[in-house]
Amino acid sequence: MRHYADHGRIDPARLTPVVLDIGEALVTKHLLDTGESPSDDYLHAIVDQAILPAIGHHPATA
Repeated sequence: MRHYADHGRIDPARLTPVVLDIGEALVTKHLLDTGESPSDDYLHAIVDQAILPAIGHHPATA
């Protein structure tokens, strides 16, 4: 995400320590809760539903 902030694609002010930890935290929680790595669909959901909104981007809805 820092790469995109450095290139003007993301507002660097949105890249707080909490936002930067969202993906890793959700993957770790899933692993602890289920004992399994998240599926590709779950990883996409983390990006679409948590990370993108946190950085000010909203995925297109179908």
